[in-house]
Amino acid sequence: MLYESDEEEDAIDDYIYDMLNEKSNASSQLKQGPVQHKMKQLEKSLLGTDESDLLILRAMEENELDEKYDKFAAKRDAELEERLKRVQNYVPLDSKCTNSDKPKGSVPKAILSEDLYDETDDWCCVCNEDATIECDGCEDDNKFCKECFFQTHRSEFADYEATQHKSRKYQKRRS
Repeated sequence: MLYESDEEEDAIDDYIYDMLNEKSNASSQLKQGPVQHKMKQLEKSLLGTDESDLLILRAMEENELDEKYDKFAAKRDAELEERLKRVQNYVPLDSKCTNSDKPKGSVPKAILSEDLYDETDDWCCVCNEDATIECDGCEDDNKFCKECFFQTHRSEFADYEATQHKSRKYQKRRS
């Protein structure tokens, strides 16, 4: 034996076997001729790869789902239209319920600003007691009780401008 081990001998045998198989494949391609070889290449390119086959299959499945959903949507729309027609053509059994163009009563009159009364409008703007004095110089919060008016307009702590304001007795609108 020329080889050191059986493993080396097996490896060499496998190599020789593979080389012989490659030569037989090449010779079979040569036997087919260049036209058949070209045809095989075209066939492989036209049939596509596994990835393109998967994409085509997925697109076909999605198309089937779309068609199935379109049928479902058409059926649902037809059912809704049928229900709408039935509702529109519905006549109540009770003849007392008739739609007439006559009003059901008199038209209510419009609410006037005098009708809108809030009891808080009569309160002092500082302490929420009943207001007794109205200040003409104050803009929004101009109703005061005697105590608060004195504190904000006449006391030594009052603002100078507020001491110049004119006041009058406040009359409640409603009680």
